[in-house]
Amino acid sequence: MERKFSQIIKEVEKELSKNESDWLKRYSRYAKEINENLSEIEKNKDLFQLHKSIRPFMELSQATRKMSISLRFKGTRIAELNIKKDKVLLISTKGFENANKYFGCTEATKILNNTNWNDDTRKASNFRSFYKHCTKESYKVEHEIESLLKDRGFVKHAIVQIAKKYNFQFPTPLGASKSSNSENKIKTKKILYSGKNGGGIDILARDRSKNLCVIELKQVGTKDSLEMVLGQALAYATFLRQLLKSHIRQDWYEILGINRKIPDKLKIKVISLMDEESINKEDLEHIPKSLVIDGKDEFIFQSWFYKKKKKCSVNDIESVYFIENGEKKELLK
Repeated sequence: MERKFSQIIKEVEKELSKNESDWLKRYSRYAKEINENLSEIEKNKDLFQLHKSIRPFMELSQATRKMSISLRFKGTRIAELNIKKDKVLLISTKGFENANKYFGCTEATKILNNTNWNDDTRKASNFRSFYKHCTKESYKVEHEIESLLKDRGFVKHAIVQIAKKYNFQFPTPLGASKSSNSENKIKTKKILYSGKNGGGIDILARDRSKNLCVIELKQVGTKDSLEMVLGQALAYATFLRQLLKSHIRQDWYEILGINRKIPDKLKIKVISLMDEESINKEDLEHIPKSLVIDGKDEFIFQSWFYKKKKKCSVNDIESVYFIENGEKKELLK
């Protein structure tokens, strides 16, 4: 597994080197616009309150171009909240009709188009009330688990957020295509440069030592092997390392919530997070503890597991843990 991981790093570095001007230009613009908007985002973040069933989520495009927040129910986008300069909060469900129809929210299926969050007609109030009492599970199980874990958080780890309030998915310029070995039918993923259409890091966190943690989450019953999941997380971590070695490194370090100078030696944790029944336990023996890059930077590998209560909804995740020296270490708050 160590040899394959080393190869992934080389492949990603090669792709990033070939396309350096493209991704550096884009992420420089992202950093500039986020920093320009951050004071406004900070100022407006307490203008509204949400029941815990509806969670605020900020796309990177929302942080860079306009003051708007995605509203998510069990990880699924159901509306967008726009904050105008006069502090009027307007909610719109346009574009999210199918999600609201799935959950059975008849108020939203009529389309709340720029409806005042505190309007007298109670449309927004009825919308909030519906999701406060809705018990239906999401059809996007992986997103629901991701949302739950971000809200609860992990012991000794802080979820990276925008303005310390909004969860977001950190975008990368990398994608992957699956292929199968015809002899043994083992699926692998080839890392590709995908520009602005690349995949995002499921959960980005910081540990107590301020090391960034790239966490790749897979839902119950995934067909992806442990090696594939860690390999995908490693590809994203490799991009993160290149970003933090570039001329815009300090801007991004601070955006990611680490208000200090970037250390000479970077340590990034590469973490798989899978249902405990989806993992071939023999694979755990082949995970390298770490890989040192260029004689100083280090990728540290961990495999985390989540455990669900039997015959319960995905909201009933009772444990997230990893095993160290034969001992189970609980991580879920």
